[in-house]
Amino acid sequence: MIRPLALAALALSAAPAMAESLRCDFDRVCDAEGCRSTTYELRLEWEAEDGRFTDGAGRSGDVTVAEMEAFWHFIEIMDRGDLVLTSVAEGGAAVHSKHALLGGALTPTQYHGRCRRVEG
Repeated sequence: MIRPLALAALALSAAPAMAESLRCDFDRVCDAEGCRSTTYELRLEWEAEDGRFTDGAGRSGDVTVAEMEAFWHFIEIMDRGDLVLTSVAEGGAAVHSKHALLGGALTPTQYHGRCRRVEG
């Protein structure tokens, strides 16, 4: 995974001492066709800055984790340059954004939902 230099500039708070895990359920999606109801599941697991995600479609990969005062940000930059960013607020509100180039056109997609901590 490519880790952009800009991530090094983030002021991270103290990293958690043990691996942590969130399960996110998204019930709304917005894209070029508009917004609508959906069902999309995402699991995030991390320790310090290193993490992994697994989605309901069986796709998984590495993410960089930025733990801020009131948010966690999970960042994946794919080899071809697509960006996936999941932001989770302390109360569990979450946004999962995909920024992809498909056929030479920028194709953003954003999911809205909630995350909760889960054991292992």
